[in-house]
Amino acid sequence: RIIVCLGAIAATNVIDKDFKISKERGQWILKKGIWIMPTFHPAAVLRDKNKENSFFEDFLKIKEKKESIERLEE
Repeated sequence: RIIVCLGAIAATNVIDKDFKISKERGQWILKKGIWIMPTFHPAAVLRDKNKENSFFEDFLKIKEKKESIERLEE
């Protein structure tokens, strides 16, 4: 029900070839009934500590979405 695209290559292949990870990350995209969350690749976060907060915020959104889907399925 959820796909997490880690990095620009994954996002451009799954979402759209013109997707820009630094501008559009952290926003939910619904495609064919599947929720997609694009975020930075972990290696990019290790290289650039300024991306850390955004990366962790994205994963909090993923956790919330997962819990929301599970509640709907009960």
